[in-house]
Amino acid sequence: LEKIFKEVELRQGNTVVLNSIEDISRSSKDIVSVVKELVEDYPFSEKERAAISLKTPEKTIPVQLNVVFLKYVLFNLIKNALYCLKEKGEGKIKISLKEVSSGQVILSVNDTAGLMTQTVARSLFDDFFTTKKSGSGLGLFFCKQAVEGMGGSLSLEYKEMKYTCFNLAFKREK
Repeated sequence: LEKIFKEVELRQGNTVVLNSIEDISRSSKDIVSVVKELVEDYPFSEKERAAISLKTPEKTIPVQLNVVFLKYVLFNLIKNALYCLKEKGEGKIKISLKEVSSGQVILSVNDTAGLMTQTVARSLFDDFFTTKKSGSGLGLFFCKQAVEGMGGSLSLEYKEMKYTCFNLAFKREK
C-alpha cells in the first residue's frame, strides 16, 4: 500500500492516533461485487451469519474506492453491529446497497439492537471514544477518515431502542 499517513503520533502505549490522512489511492470498482465478496469473506459464526441479510442491486455500479479500506470499514461496522446484537441478546443486521437519484451509491449497515443513544451519537466518530471495556476508540474514527479519504461520507442514523444505521455514500461513476 502507498503511504497514507502524513503524521502518526503514538499515545498511551501502542495506541496509534491518526492526525491526518492523505487522499487514499483508489480505482474504479464494481461496488456490488466488492460488497458481496467482503460479506462472504467475513468470519461469521453460523449464528452470526443467520442474523445478517444482504440486499444489493443486480447490476454493476462503478465507484472509485480502495478495496482494502472499504473492507476494513465494512468489517468494523459489522463487528460493532454484532457486538450490539450480543449485548441485547437478539436482533438482525441488514446490509444494503442502493443507488439514489442524486448519483450517489449508499451502502448501509443497519442493526435492530437499538442501543444507540444521543449521548453516544454525539461523540461516536471522535478519536479515543468507546463504549466498550476493551475498545481503543479508534475504529469509527478511522472508518470516517478512510471513507472521506475515498471521496465518500459516513453518517449515522438511529432511533433509540429501534435501530442503528451507518450509511456510507459514494459518488457513482458515469
